[in-house]
Amino acid sequence: MKRIIIFLICLFCCLKCFSFPADNEILKLYPTLKTFTYQSTFTFYYSENIVELLPEEKRIEGRILKFRNLENTFLCVEHVHSGINDIWISSDGSIIISERGRKVIITDSSNIYIDKQFYPYKVSSIEKYQITKGTILRIPQVFYYVGLEQNTKSAFSILQEPKENSDIVANIAVNTKVEVIGVKGNPDGSWKFGDEMWVLIKSGIGLTGWVKAFSIAGWHANYEPGFLPIFDQSYP
Repeated sequence: MKRIIIFLICLFCCLKCFSFPADNEILKLYPTLKTFTYQSTFTFYYSENIVELLPEEKRIEGRILKFRNLENTFLCVEHVHSGINDIWISSDGSIIISERGRKVIITDSSNIYIDKQFYPYKVSSIEKYQITKGTILRIPQVFYYVGLEQNTKSAFSILQEPKENSDIVANIAVNTKVEVIGVKGNPDGSWKFGDEMWVLIKSGIGLTGWVKAFSIAGWHANYEPGFLPIFDQSYP
């Protein structure tokens, strides 16, 4: 029984670590971090051991934070719209990370967490990078957790595996509430414009399976990847 209790506590802690915390929880989890809000649309939580906040007169080309142990490396941000920002990390003038999101956490342990936004930007997940041996590396994920309840816009089938010739688990009707569990990542953990987007779905009755989001909307999906082709626009 004691081992089971310890396992459950550890499991809860692991799940908590992989959920991007709310604003009022971040400094409880990382009490040594500093916080800075830029142009009222973007919030940084950062370790002064890892980066330093640039004074206003040095914030050129979107530069906000300078990495202490990485030469000529900056975290930059540019406001886009509706609280969404382009976030990038540049090194010697070259962009090495580019994401779109709302928040960044840089911890004392050299982990970088980005509140990443998928098209159409009300669907978010977490991207993790780590500073290792003088470089910044992406930490691969099997899929990006979403956890969004949504009504379907089209009828489609969910499959056993994220590939088109896989067996059907269930057929989902139009205007059915389902849960979007996550989005499949590429082998290197990334996802970029133009990639196939396989989405893990939980049906109303509790069955789970994959659907290729692009395949529902024809030509339109080739230009606007995301959840819009199969889900309605009544985002929470």
